[in-house]
Amino acid sequence: MLLAAVAMASPDVEVRKSVNVAMPVTNEPVEFTIEVRNIGAETAFDVLIVDQLPVEMNIPAGMAAFPSIGSYDAASGEWIIGELIPGAGGTLVIPAIVIDSQPPQCLVNSAKSVPGDIHSQNNEMRAAIYQGTGYRCVDLR
Repeated sequence: MLLAAVAMASPDVEVRKSVNVAMPVTNEPVEFTIEVRNIGAETAFDVLIVDQLPVEMNIPAGMAAFPSIGSYDAASGEWIIGELIPGAGGTLVIPAIVIDSQPPQCLVNSAKSVPGDIHSQNNEMRAAIYQGTGYRCVDLR
């Protein structure tokens, strides 16, 4: 008797995140870039990424986040993408500025797929900016 294991095909939403300036000077805007891609073999439905800026940061006046697909609500931090076929993806750019007069040395911004898929190791990423010299944010995965 021949037995064969059949792998279940599934979507796999991968989240990547970066920031263009890791150590901004006072009042210098930064841009957080979130990239999402379905690297799985099946279509992902109801894709939602949550990326809410830390309370010490805000989108500068006169600027807005720019999603390449779907829509982004800055108040809730929800990037509603909807459906992603295998291989498809999108990008969200969020401009931000530090609004706190005495922010912590490390400000971490997180992007997370909600709900996550069965491959949870690539559903959340972080990027950080830091204030001052001689300091580096660690453990950002």
